[in-house]
Amino acid sequence: MSSMSSYAYIAALEAIAQAKVDVGGIENGRIGIALGSTMGSPKNLEYFFRQYIASTSVEQVKAMLFFRIMSNSAAANLAQALGVTGRVISPAAACSSGCQAIGLGYETIAFNKQDYMLCGGTDEYHPLVSGTFDQAQFTRRAPK
Repeated sequence: MSSMSSYAYIAALEAIAQAKVDVGGIENGRIGIALGSTMGSPKNLEYFFRQYIASTSVEQVKAMLFFRIMSNSAAANLAQALGVTGRVISPAAACSSGCQAIGLGYETIAFNKQDYMLCGGTDEYHPLVSGTFDQAQFTRRAPK
């Protein structure tokens, strides 16, 4: 799992404990996940492109790397790690992904599609992403 998936897993265990949900029934299909992220793991994305650019080939890239790069990797990894067999929803709506996941989780329960939904968002800090935001902020600064 990528760091963002690991963070989501730890947070999910805490949420399940705080909600006092019987995790014995987590595989019964009535518990789902709505977990958003801005993108896949930027750390693993950088790793992929460093290997690809150096050789202009994907031959040396391990297939499992894909599962850390895809935008729905955190939701998929969390479902697999917890054994969740209900719905897995993975919105990718930039900074509002987590909020969108909560709304989708609410609707899923309201329409009686799941009894419980584990909802939220996850990302990981990486200069590839934070540098983009710093650059965007820099361009909006007023000239002196």
